[in-house]
Amino acid sequence: MAQDPRARAAQSDPSLEHPAAAGSKTVITHNDGYISGIKIYDIGILEDPVPGEKRGRGKQHLTSSYWIYDMGVFINRNFPQMQAMMRYAHERAAKFPGFDFRYFINVSNALFLKAEGEGLRTKDGRDFFLMACWLAMAAAEVDGFLHAKYSTDERAAQREAFYKKYLDPSVVWIPDEEDDTEFEALLGKFAVESCRIDMIPTVALERLGIHNELCALKFKDPTGWMRGGFDVSTRVDSMKRHFEAIHAKNTTEDHLAHLIWGFMAVTHVVAVFPKRNDLIDFESIRRSNLRAADTSTRALVGDGGFRAAGIRQSARRVPSDSGEEATTTPSSERGDSLVEAADSELVMPL
Repeated sequence: MAQDPRARAAQSDPSLEHPAAAGSKTVITHNDGYISGIKIYDIGILEDPVPGEKRGRGKQHLTSSYWIYDMGVFINRNFPQMQAMMRYAHERAAKFPGFDFRYFINVSNALFLKAEGEGLRTKDGRDFFLMACWLAMAAAEVDGFLHAKYSTDERAAQREAFYKKYLDPSVVWIPDEEDDTEFEALLGKFAVESCRIDMIPTVALERLGIHNELCALKFKDPTGWMRGGFDVSTRVDSMKRHFEAIHAKNTTEDHLAHLIWGFMAVTHVVAVFPKRNDLIDFESIRRSNLRAADTSTRALVGDGGFRAAGIRQSARRVPSDSGEEATTTPSSERGDSLVEAADSELVMPL
């Protein structure tokens, strides 16, 4: 296998430096990892993994910009919850290796199902979907999936860098700062909602880019879905299969990259082609029917489908006979809060 250009770049020979003139700063240094084997003022252009080609770089134009921006905004809006999940997973994985991956992918799957149950037609449903997406990307950062580009040690270093990014983040937006309406009015169309695009998991993005590159080999028109959309239910079929493959530890393909692509593609299609969303909001139907049910039935089912109500559900209060709208049950009453419980244990079941 050809040596990674970055590895060649690290082997620069200082003896090959050529000062422009006595006493001046070095202008040219030789380094085989860079184009033409040189750097100018210590700046160079890295050689491609396959010299003269872009193989292995990914196809970033096949990643929806709507999804990237939505994820950046979503991360900023929900960073405290994400940080709590990260801390919970990191602490337990230190005692039980592999716990973090199992935690991230199971909670991702559960929230994905809740999003599907609401047909991506409610605010909560879309929040569930984007959080499920972020959790799948978090799983891709810690799963240890190996391909030829990175060694086991490099993947371990990437995992720790991912945790550091969330547990000890660099602050861009000032927490709890009030909106400056005068400033935003001055910006006009250039005003954007606070976002943390820099916090989108990087290894997951790279794996998505490689997946895009493979799709460009497989499909004659790899941008067709971006221009014409697809029935969302067909992509849900695929995403469920990839969840199943991940749970089965099937490594014949990068099923996590497939799954992340599904999250990205569905976000794009629902945003650009809302009429292609053929999912059914079963949750609204269920809540409507529960209003006609007796008290004992409502107490039995809680917020779930068939399963009995329990203290570790992400539950809404069941609608009353009077027809009041279902409301969100405070986390302290649900028993699934991500805040510190009385015994200092985070209550978040797998």
